[in-house]
Amino acid sequence: QQSFHYYSQEAGELMHTQDCGEFVMRAHARISAELANASRYVLGETLPGLCEVCEKAFIQQQQPWLQSFFDQLLLEDHKREQLWRLFVLLRRVEGGLDEGLQRFQDLIAREGTEAIQVLTNEAPGKDAGAVPPQAFISAVMQRHMHFNDIVHQCFESDVHFLGAVDKGLVKLVNVNKNCAELLAAFANSVLSGQNGRVSLRDSDSALLDVIICLKYVLDKDVFQAHYAKHLAHRLINDTTTSQDAEESMIHAMRQVCTLDFISRLQRMLADKCRSLELESQFQHAIEQLDNSPRVGMRIMVLTTGTWPIPPSTPLPPPDPLLRSIDLFQKFYESKYRGRRLTWNMQLSRADLRANFSKTFELQVSISQLAVLLCFNETVSAGMEEISQRTGIAVNDVFPVLASLVKSKVLRTNESEQAKEANEGEEAKAGPIEAHGEETTRSNEAADAAARPDSVADTEKRLAALNISEKTIITINDKYSNKRTKLKLPSEASFLQRKVERTGSLMEDVMEDRRAIIQAVLVRIMKARKTLPHSALYTEAKEQLRSRFEPSTADIKKNLDVLIEKEYIEREDQATENALYHYVA
Repeated sequence: QQSFHYYSQEAGELMHTQDCGEFVMRAHARISAELANASRYVLGETLPGLCEVCEKAFIQQQQPWLQSFFDQLLLEDHKREQLWRLFVLLRRVEGGLDEGLQRFQDLIAREGTEAIQVLTNEAPGKDAGAVPPQAFISAVMQRHMHFNDIVHQCFESDVHFLGAVDKGLVKLVNVNKNCAELLAAFANSVLSGQNGRVSLRDSDSALLDVIICLKYVLDKDVFQAHYAKHLAHRLINDTTTSQDAEESMIHAMRQVCTLDFISRLQRMLADKCRSLELESQFQHAIEQLDNSPRVGMRIMVLTTGTWPIPPSTPLPPPDPLLRSIDLFQKFYESKYRGRRLTWNMQLSRADLRANFSKTFELQVSISQLAVLLCFNETVSAGMEEISQRTGIAVNDVFPVLASLVKSKVLRTNESEQAKEANEGEEAKAGPIEAHGEETTRSNEAADAAARPDSVADTEKRLAALNISEKTIITINDKYSNKRTKLKLPSEASFLQRKVERTGSLMEDVMEDRRAIIQAVLVRIMKARKTLPHSALYTEAKEQLRSRFEPSTADIKKNLDVLIEKEYIEREDQATENALYHYVA
């Protein structure tokens, strides 16, 4: 008691006369000196007690005052040595670092949230989804590196403080509800070369940043859905910068993504490689023919269920492509008996030569190709005639014609009636020849079903272009452009469907979640046979956390579905006291 009173008095005097940094240094020195003297002059069995008394007087009694300096020292980089001394002093007593640990975690979340909020406020319309992906990732990585440096330098890589960094960054990243979509968009921009020419080292570093940020995203299944969609677009359109980079990214995602997702991406890459081999073999086969087709064709064979692409819709291929398609069909069936090919024409693109005042090479969708080829045989045509010639339904012809009229390749009769009456000349259309390669390539808008956000919106757009069922469409023989190689906007891009595409993707994600939650619940009950309510919910949340953060309401809803299907039965109807049994 006398020793404690003596040390307490000395510690109190130090606290009132010195600042925190000086107090910590003096406390370290005093405790070390006293223990050194005690080890020489007192019995060994009394040393632990004396040590405890000394630490209680200099540390435990002053703990609230010492911990109040954590925030100040964390914010000032030049005081990191003082922060380290404070950490070493407080860890001598049990629970001495608890308050500092919580302050550190709160600081990370608070600082990061403010930075992300600034980015959101600067985005167009203050929309979280409009935040530039690169700016978002840079903000996260700056704080990731900054606070990890503090842990390594000041807290001796303490596992609890490293955990506090992770918890703080989870809050930081998920402040933006679109964080998963932003990460997928940034990875896509790097892997497709949209950021311009960057070195391999910079590309690898950027992708590593994505993996680090992804570790803190709660809804990883949303990232996986967007990443798979972007990967499909890159592979189908040959926009990926490197096959090795794709494989490296997939390998790195093993750390944070589910194995079934990784397996799916690997199957997509395998399909791409097999398609290249098939294409080479097919080209060699048709070279041996005496009468090879005039139209070249590149083909990708995609495994059903693996690729996140819309289901095939009936779209008859234009006549110039029929022979090439028939030849490949026979070639494929001779190699793989029993397999069935379904042609997904809405994902395809075609190159054609159009002769106006000069010759242009246009890249168009298959629907646009079918419509343009009609004008090889006629100068003008109505909606019904175009629909009959192409085999495309009248309602589906509207957006195709709208995209071509807006591109000024075609024109409506209303816009030219006065000019034709004055000049007395009949428009003459140059022949359009499909000469290039049909490619099974999707464009960005073809990743979802081609339909407008609203009927009223579509009608307004068509009215603005003077297109109706009675409109006569003619070829624009005066078409001109500075460039001779052009990619025309597709019919799908004519319709505003960004919100709908995102909504459709999220609907798929939510549908997958329902199936996953039910599978996890059945798997748990099959293994345990009987579980109380709280234990079942806790274990289900733990197993689902690697994919997404499940809500209690979602688990309850899917549990009720399983009870209705008689996979599980509930003994007590009161939810908090319920006991669940697995039904074999």
